Amino acid sequence: MHLVSSRTFFPTVGRVFWWCLLFGFVLAAPVHAEKPPGSEAREAVLAKIESILHREAFALETDFSRWSDHLAKHRGAIEAADSQTAFLNAVNLALSEFGVSHVKIKTKRAERRKRLGSKRGLGIYPMPAENGLMITWVTPGSPAARLGLAGGDLITRINGEPATKLSQLRKNEDQIYALSWRHKDIGRDGVLKNSLYAKERPGPVRILNQNIYFLRIPSFDNGTYDEDVVEALFENATGAGGLILDLRSNPGGEISNLKHLMSFMIPHGKALFHEVRENKHRPGLTPNIKVHRAKRKDRFYQGPLVVLIDYWTASSGEIFAATLQEYGRARLIGSPTQGLVLPSMIFDLPHGYRLQAPVADLTTPAGQRLESNPTRPDEAYTPQDTANEETMILAALQHFERERNMLGRDEQ
Repeated sequence: MHLVSSRTFFPTVGRVFWWCLLFGFVLAAPVHAEKPPGSEAREAVLAKIESILHREAFALETDFSRWSDHLAKHRGAIEAADSQTAFLNAVNLALSEFGVSHVKIKTKRAERRKRLGSKRGLGIYPMPAENGLMITWVTPGSPAARLGLAGGDLITRINGEPATKLSQLRKNEDQIYALSWRHKDIGRDGVLKNSLYAKERPGPVRILNQNIYFLRIPSFDNGTYDEDVVEALFENATGAGGLILDLRSNPGGEISNLKHLMSFMIPHGKALFHEVRENKHRPGLTPNIKVHRAKRKDRFYQGPLVVLIDYWTASSGEIFAATLQEYGRARLIGSPTQGLVLPSMIFDLPHGYRLQAPVADLTTPAGQRLESNPTRPDEAYTPQDTANEETMILAALQHFERERNMLGRDEQ
């Protein structure tokens, strides 16, 4: 079976705005080896974190009042930090003690770039693997792409040491990484440097053989998610033989963008997911539950649907995949996600820092909690096969062919 990509269409760029973020965990190095905050500034930042966690943070079965305990465990490293990078790393290690996603400290500058559709980092999505770190995705135009790294490559050494932990790509103050990796069993070496690059955008829509439409959705972030591309897809997909939505290494994004996409595939009025929030004014009571529903009465797509997922499909991407799977609306193909699914908000901290903290929990319409509960594909592939776009598209095309054959037999 051969892939055909003979037609594409390019809609104009749209604008989307929303404040409440569902930000997936993405590997990106800090900006420079700047100085850490002084002792007074450091204590002001830590005190504000405690206040925000106490007043605003919420996740099921998580006690955010234990911040002082977690802080005490890591205070030595925080006070010894000799750069902004080391300070951020140490504080984030303390925050990670809560054992939930979407709680981290960052700089205002990094958050500003994110809103504008750019970031500073490496542009790779690695995962632990036997004998190294396997790359699941490389962002086009990123430093990793320019170096020649690709999905499915295995990083074996980082700065002369065996590649065993994701943290090895975070701790280098110089932001330069000497890598050894294997690409299709061929050994390669190169130097990867943290730098600024444009975040991946969706589209264009590709039309494959049998009139199958393919669209990659790299993120639900404002500045990345494009309503016009999605609107054009469903305007043209009425007679499509099937639709493939590629959410591999989609780290999440804004709920409004998630709902925009889901409403093309789930009937108007049906539940998309449940948002669970603590009643801050009456603690101890049953949390408040808000049902988010589909709100679209036109261009509803009812044809065959495949969603591609992988290890770094997170947050909004996981909600999208899990809900469509639960409704039997889509076949999921790829490898399991991680279960990093909490609605969060960004809060100001003193001295140019910001805190991302979870403010709610999410469940599917049937009540399945997604945080720490990975979404599993209906058709599972190894992470290395999932990283190969042609393998994934062929798997989807074969699924559509089986569906057509079954429909043909039923009609006889």
